Parts: sequence; C-alpha cells; structure tokens
Amino acid sequence: MVFDPGTRGFEAGSPGTAYVGFSRVTTMGEGDIAKSALYLSGKNVASNRFVKMTMRQKGGGKHEKVQKRDKWINLLNRKSHLSGVGDEDREALFRWASCYRVHTNKYKKLLEKRTNI
Repeated sequence: MVFDPGTRGFEAGSPGTAYVGFSRVTTMGEGDIAKSALYLSGKNVASNRFVKMTMRQKGGGKHEKVQKRDKWINLLNRKSHLSGVGDEDREALFRWASCYRVHTNKYKKLLEKRTNI
C-alpha cells in the first residue's frame, strides 16, 4: 500500500488519518501481515511528521479537533456500560436479528404510529 500522510495541518483537521493509513496495511496481504507492505509517499514524509501529531507546533496545546475528539471519547467512556448479556444470549440475539424481516406494509404502519404520537 502506498500512503501519503499529508501535512500536519491536514492531520490536525482530520485526527486519526495517519493511524488509519498505518493500520490499514495490517489487514492486507491475505491475512498475513508478512505479506503486506507500506510505502510512504509525498513531500511530508519525515520522522518529525509523526511526532506529537496531536499537538500544535506553535503555541503548544492540542489541536481543536483533537480536543473535541478527546471530549467525545470521554463522553462515550462515561456513558458505556456492560450489558450483562451472556455469550449464549448474545449469539441467539444475533441469529434472530439476521433472520427477522418486517413486511413493508407492517413497517409503514409502525412508522405511521411512531410519527402520529
């Protein structure tokens, strides 16, 4: 895979882009990471491009979108909880969900009831 990481400013506006580029190569190569390869391309490929990517070069501190991402992750972590559903029940639920179908007319009626409340 050939990957151009773009500028630090691009990463600041789209936090995680470099991570996705680097991690994508691990899913290539027919499931064998030894059969994968990553080639970095572009004028922004340098070791300092990948150091402290979340931090502003001037003035210090985290980039605004990185701060927003961190807040979102913290919120998700605070709101998450374990369901208490066991493996057997979870598998049964997935089997049911993969087979369950709602007829179009029934679906439309359910939606109408929902919107008329």
